[in-house]
Amino acid sequence: EGTGEILWGFFLFGPIVQQFALIIFGIDALRKKPLPRWHGLPLLAGIGFLFLPLVFTASYTYGGNFPWYLFAGIVLQIVFISALGFILQGDAEVEAKEMAAA
Repeated sequence: EGTGEILWGFFLFGPIVQQFALIIFGIDALRKKPLPRWHGLPLLAGIGFLFLPLVFTASYTYGGNFPWYLFAGIVLQIVFISALGFILQGDAEVEAKEMAAA
């Protein structure tokens, strides 16, 4: 195995760990409700990652073209992660204002 293949493995391993951590956080967020709203959003964002292996498999199977529903899964993951970032950013501003008032 060459150095390039090892580095490629590390490159792929990072997002996998990140998405599984997001799934675990999503499950915990459903239990503890740490977000101001939309407690299931981290879980939805993490589960969207499970579409990626299907996209790569379908890409090879269909000769570079993959079905629309797999593309829709990726788009939904982007929307969910963006919405989660918007919620977390909004929550940080509220906490900063509360700390400044204290």
